[in-house]
Amino acid sequence: MLLDLLDLRDCTVTIDAMGCQTAIATQIVARGGDYLLALKGNQPQVHADVVALFADARSALQPAYGMTHATTIDKGHGRIEQRQAFVISDPSVIAYLNDQDRWTGLRSVVVIESERTLNDVTTTEQRYYLSSQVLDPVTANHHVRAHWGIENSVHWVLDVTFNKLPRGKPRGIDRLTQARVAQHEVACTHWYALVSPHSLEFGLQSHGVQR
Repeated sequence: MLLDLLDLRDCTVTIDAMGCQTAIATQIVARGGDYLLALKGNQPQVHADVVALFADARSALQPAYGMTHATTIDKGHGRIEQRQAFVISDPSVIAYLNDQDRWTGLRSVVVIESERTLNDVTTTEQRYYLSSQVLDPVTANHHVRAHWGIENSVHWVLDVTFNKLPRGKPRGIDRLTQARVAQHEVACTHWYALVSPHSLEFGLQSHGVQR
């Protein structure tokens, strides 16, 4: 695995839901790094537990959870985006979530809620994360935004440099060809995100120092 080739000491590795696996978390910590893993339905039990935890904490049913919170607002190109970061790092709560120690080094859970308004239409999205660090909400929001900045730049490289096929279903392109392009995109995305020197957040960000 490519993580075996990297010096992860004093680095934070951010990975999308595909990499939210107990073995990967263990490997990152064993190599001296920290992780911030996107949590979705591929980990159904812990995902459900974390969703319920934040629902309780945000409705003030469980003030002892010690949740911290920060908000940022960005405006540009006719769009307004409000991002709220919520973090729970209370050791007793984390121990309850991780009662079988499946997630090596787990110390915080995070939810980022994005509310975007464009052309008078507002959409809301929530993303959940597991972290091996005791994060404050400002830092959590920074890591998540930086990760998606890298993801977007990777797609630009695929589209422009690798001349990837247009999105959608182009005429004359059969399903097999589309599947092969998708597979190529995934492979290139993970390669670029892990080993490119431009991947400042994904695997190659020192704590407080960008390499």
